[in-house]
Amino acid sequence: LISANSIGIGTSTMDVADKLVVNGPIRISDGGTRPHCNSIHRGMIWHEFGELGVGDSLDTCVKNKADDYEWATLVRGRGRPG
Repeated sequence: LISANSIGIGTSTMDVADKLVVNGPIRISDGGTRPHCNSIHRGMIWHEFGELGVGDSLDTCVKNKADDYEWATLVRGRGRPG
């Protein structure tokens, strides 16, 4: 469903304020090389696949209180017990 600058996936109804509605699971794949976190990528969510023995991470590009941009980890996999 695409309507008035909104996208609905797996749904036929959306609230006026909605920009994206997904009815079902979402998979975020590792897109290769993560870009530098800056004002252009602010708000981007990135799934980083961990190497063997290293857990995955789900990160987002944010501006900190010093007005610098950095990747902040939202969720980190635990990897292998050590």
